[in-house]
Amino acid sequence: MSRRTLRTKALTGVVALAVVGIGQLLTSHLPDELTELRPFEAAGHIDESVDVRTGSVRVQTVNGGTSLRSPIAAMRTSNLWVVIAYTFTPSQTTTGLFSIEMVAANGMRWSGTASRNQNLCTSSVPGLPIQCQAAIEVPADYIIGAHLELAPTADLTQYDAVAVIDLEITPDVVADWKANPEVTLQGSTLGAS
Repeated sequence: MSRRTLRTKALTGVVALAVVGIGQLLTSHLPDELTELRPFEAAGHIDESVDVRTGSVRVQTVNGGTSLRSPIAAMRTSNLWVVIAYTFTPSQTTTGLFSIEMVAANGMRWSGTASRNQNLCTSSVPGLPIQCQAAIEVPADYIIGAHLELAPTADLTQYDAVAVIDLEITPDVVADWKANPEVTLQGSTLGAS
């Protein structure tokens, strides 16, 4: 091989490595698809008002037990029923809060509308609070450190404003809930609590 051929091959190799390196550098600085799909999250705690796109939400209480009594039926579980009482106050249009999910510390999710779970929340006019309740059946092993995610839309929350509420669930709370035979779900009402 001639020196010119060796130089050409070496230069081609160096240029190829440089292009790959620049490509990796650019890729690491660009947002990924998951970043684009994330919701706009507003963090809060129990008994603290959090603004979402269409109003504000405040979780008042979180209780748990091994059976759920509602106006419709009573349901027992080998897991735990977690009942969340919250208020939603629309700010601009007649609407409600239609998405509620409990999220474990490991990322597992339980929807407030899937399976036997219930989210009892209606619509209201701007300024008139809605007293809502949700009951979510969750395995006791996963709810320590869980938080709640509430959003105005039931589907496609990735582009929406989401209230992320720390439920302050500790091992002691779970032990109390396991000893509690029953929690009650009453439904939603309009007006202040």
